[in-house]
Amino acid sequence: GLNSKGIETFRQAKRRAREAAAFLAQQAEMSPPVVLVAHGLLNNFLRWYLEDLGWKPTIQEGSGFLSVTMLEKG
Repeated sequence: GLNSKGIETFRQAKRRAREAAAFLAQQAEMSPPVVLVAHGLLNNFLRWYLEDLGWKPTIQEGSGFLSVTMLEKG
């Protein structure tokens, strides 16, 4: 909290996740499959935003530091 210079805000991180979800959806339509490996919090936001775009989770396995989620366009 003392040195926040150059660190993105929570709002900026959510916007980045929404833009990334749109990009992933676009890439998946052009050249499936698309695979993403990222940090857990970013993955959660991406899943939520992809679900908003009509994607459905088909696999949700694991927890903690290692998990896998697979989504398909519904």
